[in-house]
Amino acid sequence: MALFNLRRILESLLPRKDVVWFSDIPKEKLIVSDEVKDRLSRCAESWDGYVHADYENSYGEFARNKNRCNFEDLYINRRAHLADLAFYEIFVGGGKYLKKITELIALICSERTWCVPAHAGSKSPETTNHVIELYAAETASVLSFASGFLGKKLPRDVHALIAEKVNERMFVPYMETDKYGWMGASGNKVNNRNPWINSNVMFCAALVCRDEEKYRYLVIRAARFTENYVKTNTKDCICDEGVRYWNLSGACLFDIAEIIYDLCGGAVDLTKSDKVRSACDYITGMYDEYGHPANFADATFEFYPECALLYRAGVRTENPLLCDMGRALYRKDNLRIYHDNFYRQLKNIYTASSIEPLGKVVYPESKFLESINVCTMRKDGFFFSFKGNHNGESHNHCDVGSFVIYYNGAPLFIDPGVDLYSGYTFSSQRNMLWYMRSDFHNVPSVAGELQKPGVTFAATSMKIEGMRAETDISGAYGMSGGAWTRAADFSGDSIEISDWFKESEYNVLNYMLYEMPKIEGNKLIFSCGVCAEIDGVSDIKAQSIDITGKNPPDNIFGD
Repeated sequence: MALFNLRRILESLLPRKDVVWFSDIPKEKLIVSDEVKDRLSRCAESWDGYVHADYENSYGEFARNKNRCNFEDLYINRRAHLADLAFYEIFVGGGKYLKKITELIALICSERTWCVPAHAGSKSPETTNHVIELYAAETASVLSFASGFLGKKLPRDVHALIAEKVNERMFVPYMETDKYGWMGASGNKVNNRNPWINSNVMFCAALVCRDEEKYRYLVIRAARFTENYVKTNTKDCICDEGVRYWNLSGACLFDIAEIIYDLCGGAVDLTKSDKVRSACDYITGMYDEYGHPANFADATFEFYPECALLYRAGVRTENPLLCDMGRALYRKDNLRIYHDNFYRQLKNIYTASSIEPLGKVVYPESKFLESINVCTMRKDGFFFSFKGNHNGESHNHCDVGSFVIYYNGAPLFIDPGVDLYSGYTFSSQRNMLWYMRSDFHNVPSVAGELQKPGVTFAATSMKIEGMRAETDISGAYGMSGGAWTRAADFSGDSIEISDWFKESEYNVLNYMLYEMPKIEGNKLIFSCGVCAEIDGVSDIKAQSIDITGKNPPDNIFGD
C-alpha cells in the first residue's frame, strides 16, 4: 500500500497564503527560549569578520586532484553564513545583519551554478546551472527560507531575485525531466538523495513559487517521487546507509510528512503511518547512552543525532523512547547544522526551547532491525552491535559480520569510520580505500580472501534467540554456505563471539581496536579494565595504523 495518497493530498492542499507553518505546535508554545537565542547569537557572531573567497574559478580542480573540500568548504560556508544570520534576525532580531544577508543572497544568486563539481561529472559551471542535486537543492532551500521567514525585513527586489533564481534553477528543470537517478522514475532503487532533495523542493515550492497551480504540481510531484524511495527501500523504511545518513534519509521522510501536514492544514497526517514511525524508530537501536553510534558505513564515532528532531519525532510518531532519547542527549545537540532541510531546522529551534532534559534513558536490552540484519545489545555498561546483510548497501564498507563494542561510552572494538569525501569515495576505486576494506573491520580474511562489494555478496538472514545472534557470512566472500559462520552471545556475563569455519589455512581474524591493549598470552587487556580473550588461534599480532599524514582522515579514531 502506498504511503502517499496523492489524490487526498491534492484535494487537501491549502492555498499558499493560507498555510500555517508548524501548525501542530500550539501558538502559546511557539516561543524561543533565552538559551536557544543565545546559541543562535553565538552562531551568527562566529562569522564576524569572515571574508568569502572567490572559489568559482577553481571549479575544474576537482577533476584534476579529486579533492572535494577545497571547493565545497567555501561553497558551504557562504550558505551557512546566510543561514546563521537569517536565523538570528528571525528569532533575535534588531536588523544587525540585514545588510550582510542581502549581500550574501546577491552573491549566491550571482553564482554561475549551484551544482558542486563532485556532482557535475565532466560538465563546466556554464552547463550545470540547471542540474538538480543535493547542494543545489539546499541552496534553493536556504534562499527560499530566508525569503519566506524574513518577509518584509528584506526589500522586494531581493524576494523577486530569489523567486526568479529558484524557479529557473530548481522548479523548471524539476518539472520538465525524470532523468535523474535519485528520482527513481525508472523503478531503480534510490537512496538518501531522494527524500533529501524532495523535502527541500516541497519546502521551496510552498515559500517562493508564485504560480499557485505550479506550486500544487511541485508538491504532488515531490510526493510521487518520494513514493519511489518508500517502494524501493526496505519494507519498513529502515535506513540501510548507516546512522550518518539517517538524518538525510529516514529523517527527511519525516520532514516531508510534517511539511505535508502543514500544507494540508492537518488533514493529512503521515507521521502516524507505520512506515514513517519505523523510519524514525531505527535510530533508537543505533546509539549508546552516551550518544555514540554503531557507526557502520560512512559514519563516525563522534556523530550525534539532532536531539530536537528525535524528541519531536517521538511525539509525532507516538514513540516515548525516541522522546526520551532526544531529551537525554540534548546536551550534545549542535542545534544548528547546514546539511538537511531548513523546515526541520526552524522547527528544531522551537522544539529545543521546550525540551526538558532527562538524566537517563531506559533502553531495551536488545533490538533487532530485521530488514537490515543489524542487532544491538546493552548490558552492564556494554553496548554491542552486530551487522549482517549484504555488501550492496549504499555507503557499504564490505563489513558483513562486523561488530562494534563500547564500554561506558568508551570505544573498544571499533569501526574505523570514513575519511574526508573525495573523488575516490564513490568511484570504482572506492573499495581500494583502506577504511572501506573488510580487513580493516572486525571480520575475518577467509583463506586469504577479502569480502567483495555488491548485493550478491551477502550473509544469511540473522537468527536471533534472546541475546544471541548468528549468521553465515560465507556468501560475502563468494564462498559456499558453511565456509564461515559467526555468532554473538550476550546471554551470560560476557560477550562471546564464536566463529566456525571449514578450512583453517590462511584464515586471519581481524580486529580493529581504539587503543593498543596490553597483550598477555591470549588476553587483550584494555586501559578501562575490560579483558578480551581470544581462543583457538595460533598467533596474535598487533599493529598500529598511522592515520596522520598529508590528508588525515576526518573525525575517526586515532592511532
